[in-house]
Amino acid sequence: MTPAILGTGYSVPSRVITNDNPVFDYLRENQPPGINLFAGYQERRFLEPGQQIPELMADASNKALSAAVVSVNQIDRLYGYSTVSLASTPNDIGSLHGLLKMRSDARVIAVNTEFTNFIDALEMANDNITLGRSTYALITVGCNWSRYVDFRTSPSLSAGDGAASVVLGPATGPDQFRVIDTVAMVGGQYFGTMQMAPEPIPNQGQAFTHPYFQILAGGAEGFTDFAIPSVPQCVDLLLKRHKLTGGDITLATHQASSVMMDQWQQQIKPCYYASTFKEYANPTLAAVAISFAARYNEIPTDWVVLCGVGHYFHTTAILLGRNLA
Repeated sequence: MTPAILGTGYSVPSRVITNDNPVFDYLRENQPPGINLFAGYQERRFLEPGQQIPELMADASNKALSAAVVSVNQIDRLYGYSTVSLASTPNDIGSLHGLLKMRSDARVIAVNTEFTNFIDALEMANDNITLGRSTYALITVGCNWSRYVDFRTSPSLSAGDGAASVVLGPATGPDQFRVIDTVAMVGGQYFGTMQMAPEPIPNQGQAFTHPYFQILAGGAEGFTDFAIPSVPQCVDLLLKRHKLTGGDITLATHQASSVMMDQWQQQIKPCYYASTFKEYANPTLAAVAISFAARYNEIPTDWVVLCGVGHYFHTTAILLGRNLA
């Protein structure tokens, strides 16, 4: 069986946050360390008070199912992840099973490889269908990091919320994208220099803050010395394996900052850079999936590379192709 992407969908909150929002007053007035690494944003979306990310994940899933013309009862496996989940365990991806009214035998597989969850889930679902162990898979990721950053720190400038989904199943035509190949690189020496974690509250015994994203000692170097060069290196490996050039592909990447993305565009020189950076900033693990879904109907090439960067300090890229000879 040859699986293909049958439909895509995405969902973002209606609340638009621009750079002049008072939440960023501290950053404007104090210029904290690392602020030069986080640049280029215009808008981002924040969840409304009381709104939870599984709502958007369910909406994105339903849109993908509708686009694929696949019913939820046909889905055998649900892959994906939500960050930050309401509980450490179970992850909120499991709540979609009930929200979507999936079959009782449809498995839920939480894929925690932030921020390459979507790419890794796509590879896993593709392999599983190819082996004949399932027929249809739903892959959904969601991010609510606007609630889990410290607005006195530089990364908070990039935070955005949103969700995206794809349906994978038996190909019905040559014009549907299929998984062709993957590559990865790991900078293990930087592990632990970026994290989502709580901190003890001084003089409060066992009391802790809620988790928030932190760049620790060595994190800035991991950003500049590993993350930035690893994306063109991974893409180049894929292109050389398949005798392609940058001009043959549409590229969608992690969206942490224009500092990264401008360099990637200059070095890779894609035919089309499928980005939602200006509208949605950086919805972390959902950024690549949102851009792929939002720009899906605009893709001008038969080859797509999706490339994510994660804070295990790893980069993973996946090559998709359609209209293959």
